[in-house]
Amino acid sequence: CCMRAGRLDDAVASLQLALDLAPNAGITHYILSCARLLQGRADEALDEAEREAIPYLRLLCVALAQHTRGDAAASDAALRRLIDECGHAVSFQIAAAHAWRGEVNAAFDWLERAYRERDPGLGESVAYPLLRALHGDPRWLALMRKMGFA
Repeated sequence: CCMRAGRLDDAVASLQLALDLAPNAGITHYILSCARLLQGRADEALDEAEREAIPYLRLLCVALAQHTRGDAAASDAALRRLIDECGHAVSFQIAAAHAWRGEVNAAFDWLERAYRERDPGLGESVAYPLLRALHGDPRWLALMRKMGFA
């Protein structure tokens, strides 16, 4: 992760406070789920994922958490559902799921699709921790250059 452990812990504490104030706020459970994954706390990440109100973010987080927990079938099912139900609108997030799962070629295929579709998520690419596994691949720098980030 690009964050130091202490900063990530501070972010988690802030997210918990936000959820205390607005327990059903969309996107907050997604962010907390991702933070828990980055902390290596997959079971807690799955709990947060299941609370996320925004369906595509819930499916994304479930796919990530189940993969991290070692449940390939559950991860595959959540990712397949994400693609089937939302693939036309969330190419960037699907790329992130593939990257997190170590499926580099599929991740780059979805990033290219996101680029063609002008997916707004691409603006987060450089700092998005779920894509960190792609940074060492030569295609990463080529994509960053193509988007004007390098």
